[in-house]
Amino acid sequence: MNVLAPPQRRAAASSPWRLLVALTPRLGHPWPVVGSLGAAVLLVAVRWDGLGSLVARLNVVRTCCVLLVLGVVFLFDDVSRGSTAASVVTLRRRTGARLVVAATLVAVGFAAASAVVAMQGTLGPVLLGLALEVAGYASLGALLTLGVQRRADVDEPGTAGGLLLLAFLAGQLVLTPRWPMLVGPGPQWPAAHIRWAALLLVTLGGLAWVTRDPARRTARAWVAGAGRPVS
Repeated sequence: MNVLAPPQRRAAASSPWRLLVALTPRLGHPWPVVGSLGAAVLLVAVRWDGLGSLVARLNVVRTCCVLLVLGVVFLFDDVSRGSTAASVVTLRRRTGARLVVAATLVAVGFAAASAVVAMQGTLGPVLLGLALEVAGYASLGALLTLGVQRRADVDEPGTAGGLLLLAFLAGQLVLTPRWPMLVGPGPQWPAAHIRWAALLLVTLGGLAWVTRDPARRTARAWVAGAGRPVS
């Protein structure tokens, strides 16, 4: 919560070093990210000799990115979220900084996994669709985690967000849904990735909503309270 008065805020912001420190996200639990990276490397090493087919390469990169997203959601754990200590930035900007770090890690991980797996054969026909998938379940994981944090008012939602994302992906694999999204190259590939694009748009809109600063009143709240007498 941003509790500095305007003159104090300007004075704090006048120091570039203090502003940089304030904008730097205090990452909640980085060790799950390290663990997920280790699991992804181990998976590639174990499956290295079986990457002869395009489907095998697709599934390995897909699984590596899911592992990374499951680790990245723990970066949103924030034990200081409810603090009333003075800050030169809003809660939304701090959360936005965490989103930038998370998105960067997922993008770099996807690029690295794709480059390593491509040593065993090209990913060309599915690379763009796979990138769309990764963006889709990365944004979904962030939305689920931040949604739990906001609605349940918990400081460490990483575990719940990761479990919800796993439930969604497991449902796609186990329940044979009417609109499948985790498919291999074939007739269903274009339709599945239209669904991934739609999911990405919806989750980005959800992230814009869920990252609002709780201390900021909405337009509806202003209208509702405009006629109330001051007590």
